[in-house]
Amino acid sequence: MTRSTLMRFLGLACLAALLGGCGEGGPTLYPAGGTVTYKGEALDGATVTFSCDEANTVATGKTDAQGRFELSTYKSGEGAAAGKHTVTVSKVKVSAPSGPPTMEMSKDQKVMDDIMGGGFPPELEPPESEIPEKYNDAARPILEFTVSAEASNDFKIELTD
Repeated sequence: MTRSTLMRFLGLACLAALLGGCGEGGPTLYPAGGTVTYKGEALDGATVTFSCDEANTVATGKTDAQGRFELSTYKSGEGAAAGKHTVTVSKVKVSAPSGPPTMEMSKDQKVMDDIMGGGFPPELEPPESEIPEKYNDAARPILEFTVSAEASNDFKIELTD
């Protein structure tokens, strides 16, 4: 084998190794999910976030009408990394515009003008949390769960006032 052929072969082997490793370097993920209730009732439409500092990952899920959620880290439903996770839950109600836009501007122009001026457009209210804000405070999380390689990872999250 000539020197140039050997160099080409080594270059292609290095490239294949680099490309073959894409997506393989992250932590092993384990199926995880659970149920969220608020005041004893299933919480529909809430976002559940599991943050693992140890694995440097974040997994999220959205609850259905039964309060069930399934965690996803990189792809839908693949789970979360093993380890201790701080957990936040949020659910906001966004109000609809209360009236028609003014006649001198189109609705799109008015919304852009209001946004560029800062804050929320006058006909929109800021999002309102439907659950206590303490469950969505990432700076001071009050919920913590451990995802395990051996356990079922079916978490029961019971929220109260």
